[in-house]
Amino acid sequence: MKNLEEKLKEIKKLINEFRDVYLKNEQAVRDQLINPVLNELGWITSNPRFVRPDITNQDGKIPDYTLLKNNKDTLIVEAKNLGTDVDNNKIIEQLASYCYSLNLSFDFGILTNGEKWLLFNTFEKNPAERIVWIADLKTESIENVSRKISSFSYQNIEKLATLIELSKNLELVWDSFIENTQDVGKIVAEQIKSRLRKDYPKTKIDVEEIEKFVLGKLAELFDSYAGLEVEKESNRQESKKENEFAEVEDFVYKNEPLKKIKVTFPDGLVIYERNVKATFVETIRRIGIEKVRKLNKIESGVPLISDKVPTYHDSKGNSREYNHYAFSEDCYLMTNTSTEKKFATLNEINSDLKENLKIEHI
Repeated sequence: MKNLEEKLKEIKKLINEFRDVYLKNEQAVRDQLINPVLNELGWITSNPRFVRPDITNQDGKIPDYTLLKNNKDTLIVEAKNLGTDVDNNKIIEQLASYCYSLNLSFDFGILTNGEKWLLFNTFEKNPAERIVWIADLKTESIENVSRKISSFSYQNIEKLATLIELSKNLELVWDSFIENTQDVGKIVAEQIKSRLRKDYPKTKIDVEEIEKFVLGKLAELFDSYAGLEVEKESNRQESKKENEFAEVEDFVYKNEPLKKIKVTFPDGLVIYERNVKATFVETIRRIGIEKVRKLNKIESGVPLISDKVPTYHDSKGNSREYNHYAFSEDCYLMTNTSTEKKFATLNEINSDLKENLKIEHI
């Protein structure tokens, strides 16, 4: 994982420095951005036992890479230049057709422009539910991108479906009981309170004071941990820094579970609600629900804003509801994402709509 993270950091630097090259040249994207990642994942791009590029199928269509393990096709990877929006449903349908015609033993495909990696469910009939996850070097932490794309490494490929299900359920469980710092504090405070009663039965219990104490300790713990990681990172960095945001990137995301989001509009309006979900909802409401809906953004394989309650199927095939917010009876906002993802989504919306918002971790 550490080697993969280092490689992703190198690639991010290349993209920042030579973006104009990668916007136009797909071959450069493949050679300099995609191949290094595949090699780090164990798919040796120079060895036909692992990777066979440009295989023409019976319909004359050519996937960029076919990944093989034990002489069996396992996954197709489609490469695009950096200027291509990999969220495009037509491109996903194209890649799905490769998987159909080649009878892959796995139900998933990868689409990437070198900066954004998208895993999708090949045989999902509903286009809105095809995307399993998107890993974006531009908006996400290196750790998150590494965690996602390592799920289709040579070592992990047989358990890809299991890892996808685990990741989805971990997000659901996390969001079901942890929304912000106070929620974390309450969970830990309950354990502290139980231990106090057992070990110091004569101590008078003051729940509010215990929660304040716990929140303070959690803040110290996460600040110390993030500070240590930043120090380690700075020791690994080359003397020439990429930019100010990159230097603090790891700090921002490692501290993320205890963060909230603050949004300032150009007219001075500030949205800084009691929890991240409320800030997310109110910011989108203020920007304009229909404006955001027209961007056709996908979160966890479903539309960010849709006319029906967002759902998924669990491992037993049962339909389950994602966490969501109802603007009305026919307008639902998908909120079943982490604080980090909400932060990234708001930044994407801000950029796409040119709203000139100031979006901060507080």
